[in-house]
Amino acid sequence: MCEPHHSIVQYDPNDDDNPQGGSYILTKLGDWSKRVGKWLHLSKFGNGHSEAVGHVTGNMMLAYEEQFIKYEAKWWDRSFKQDGCKILLPGQMDCAEDYAKQTSIGNIQQLRNFLDVSIFKSPRPYLYYCYFYQYFLNQKGRDSFDKKFKYAFNHSFTERSSRKLNTVNMSKFVLGFTRKRNLIVPEWSDG
Repeated sequence: MCEPHHSIVQYDPNDDDNPQGGSYILTKLGDWSKRVGKWLHLSKFGNGHSEAVGHVTGNMMLAYEEQFIKYEAKWWDRSFKQDGCKILLPGQMDCAEDYAKQTSIGNIQQLRNFLDVSIFKSPRPYLYYCYFYQYFLNQKGRDSFDKKFKYAFNHSFTERSSRKLNTVNMSKFVLGFTRKRNLIVPEWSDG
């Protein structure tokens, strides 16, 4: 399961080995992708790699599987890595990381947007709440979260309890903590 990572798929539209010369994918991508360097990058916030590739290729996903390089951004600590072991061309991973910085891990406003959209689109929004609590907040932040959560929702925060919460209320609650720099991990101290 890729969630709650920011799952990114990279595609070379000029690859001569892809089926149909890439024209099928290029017409399906439209505004949904972003070019960084010579590569196209796409992600479907609130979903993993397979959902992003499936959204573009439909039932032809397996035919294109070898054409995609997968990456994951850990938004909670701003780290980035390739998901898999395909050999990369020089600069290829740098372009994917630039895409991640432009869409989720570059600054706190991008993170807020990423989380807001992902929480609403995900079939498992509680994963975002739990990772936010466990990895994005420092100890002082978790203590504050616990206290405010109990006051707002009348029970303690757990994964089980978070599965039953109203997405709108919980999204607002979580995103409110992104504005309190002293409560979040140092990886986000620069803003």
